[in-house]
Amino acid sequence: METMDLQMSSTIRVGIIGGSGFDRSDILSNRVEHEIFDTPYGQPSDNLVSGTINGVQCVLCFRHGRQHSFNPTKLK
Repeated sequence: METMDLQMSSTIRVGIIGGSGFDRSDILSNRVEHEIFDTPYGQPSDNLVSGTINGVQCVLCFRHGRQHSFNPTKLK
């Protein structure tokens, strides 16, 4: 796992906030998992995962965590 450097965001072209099923290993090529980090808005629900989809740099955020630890009605 890597710590995500916010400066790398200039290379990310698409951000996807997904639900169940987005953790399938075949969605992203060159998959890298990044440890949770603080942002001005708090921490993400789970580790972020970056990689490519059809050659486009993407990052995935799991809406209610991969273990479904955040109830969607409680998200702010």
